[in-house]
Amino acid sequence: MAVNNRMFLKYLYGNSRIKEIFSGSSVSHAYILEGPKGSGKHTAALEIIASLVCFTRNDSESPLPLPCHECPACKKIFNNHYVDIIYIDNNDKTTLGVDQIRKIKDTLYTSPNEGSKKFYIIENAHLMTDEAQNALLLSLEEPPSFVMFFLLCESSDNLLDTIKSRAHIMKMELFKEEDIVSYVTERYGSLYDENMIKKASQNSFGTIGRTISYLENPNNPEYEIQNLAISFVENWMEHTLSETLAFVSNDIIAKKMTKNEICSMLDYSLNKIGSSMTSSNTSKQSVKKMLKIVNAINIAKEQILSNCNQMVVLYSMVLNSI
Repeated sequence: MAVNNRMFLKYLYGNSRIKEIFSGSSVSHAYILEGPKGSGKHTAALEIIASLVCFTRNDSESPLPLPCHECPACKKIFNNHYVDIIYIDNNDKTTLGVDQIRKIKDTLYTSPNEGSKKFYIIENAHLMTDEAQNALLLSLEEPPSFVMFFLLCESSDNLLDTIKSRAHIMKMELFKEEDIVSYVTERYGSLYDENMIKKASQNSFGTIGRTISYLENPNNPEYEIQNLAISFVENWMEHTLSETLAFVSNDIIAKKMTKNEICSMLDYSLNKIGSSMTSSNTSKQSVKKMLKIVNAINIAKEQILSNCNQMVVLYSMVLNSI
């Protein structure tokens, strides 16, 4: 059923492409929602699911948006009480293993309880091991007609081609700082002053969720690594080679960060560069340099995860971007 003139996915900011896809009459059985942490993947999945089971879906005369957020189905979904949404997560582990994925097979053919569809949301799908992805493939290939999958991932590059070929990839939209400030001010302006919102948006890497998270908990240790990444990229882009290498030595290596912390910092650096590359004020010369840096970071991440010497890897990373 087409949405006609009803406001669709009202509570999902931007993301016009996603709204266009799901406002039509047909949907696929599997989708990959791709975007950095805080980009709204979870929100998008719940809004889409609610739009499919909302009690007002077939009421073309309804003045309410779709989903309406008022019917029993919507209330259960947004209060986390809808039993036909099954979450699969890594539970704070560094990978999402085959045991979690096998839970899908155990329930796959059980009919829905609430309505006509059942939904699997796989959080942090980019952390799935190859074994887990191959186990998931069996369920993705020929699921029952009432099953839909949502794979939420930071990068679909971490997914096997066989998984990506069986699901539609939808990238979450990233936003300019001024758009984030405008949105957050409208919704949370009574709780936070303008300067706090602006500072949070500068650390958001183009995501609304990260902005709100920063406002709610600015002392989260994660943001120390995030701020370090921002400073690192700024040094890399604006300062001399010797100054950048000095920053690596004095501000990164001296902190004796763990392997996972360094990889997180590098991921934040990639997000910061990605946000800068989309800016209309960025010159072609700067974009060319950023692409070199991105390539150097990706190589460094692989080496860090392979337990190579961190100091050697980080120095080489900077030198390889020249």
